[in-house]
Amino acid sequence: MKHRDPNELRWLATLAGGGVAVLAVAGLLETLRRSVVNVDEAVDRVWTAGKLVAQNTQAGHLLRQTTARAATLRDHLESANGAKERAR
Repeated sequence: MKHRDPNELRWLATLAGGGVAVLAVAGLLETLRRSVVNVDEAVDRVWTAGKLVAQNTQAGHLLRQTTARAATLRDHLESANGAKERAR
């Protein structure tokens, strides 16, 4: 059995420790990448929901405006018809 040089053993231990550190960092980076993907998907869902709410808000505003204008038009038409009937 051959005895190894202490410096060689230290280098091997250092390389093994470095390999473990590289694997740990790779695992942490993969966890971070997956978290970023999940956050990105959640942000997309929130953004889409926000756009839909904005569209609904705009549609509600337009509907209220249309209702008010239709009521005004109806009032004008009724008053015009009333004036025609009184003129007869």
